[in-house]
Amino acid sequence: MSIAFIQMPKNVPSRSASMQQSQASAQETTWHTFPEILKRLHHEGIYIHPHQLAEFFLWHGLPVDADYVPKHLQKRAAAINANYQGDMARLETLNEQPSLSPLE
Repeated sequence: MSIAFIQMPKNVPSRSASMQQSQASAQETTWHTFPEILKRLHHEGIYIHPHQLAEFFLWHGLPVDADYVPKHLQKRAAAINANYQGDMARLETLNEQPSLSPLE
C-alpha cells in the first residue's frame, strides 16, 4: 500500500447545497490520480516534470506518493503523508512502477 496521489475532483458539488449534502458529496467525490493530473497538464501544453509537480504539492502541504518525490524532499513528504488529514488522499495499491514522464 502507498499514499495515493493528490487529485483534482472530477465532479464538484454545488455551493448552494447544504452543509450536510456537501459533506456527503465530498465523500462520494472521485479524484484524479497524480499521473492523470500530470497527463492533463502535458495535454494542455504545460510540460512539467513529475518531480516539479510533486514539489508543488509538498510545498502546499499536500501528500504525494514517495515514488514521485525528489530524494532531497523524501523526509518532508514522509512527514506530510503521515500527518495529512484532508479528503484528497486515499490508500491504494500500485500495480506497476510509475513512469515519471515521457520526457525522460
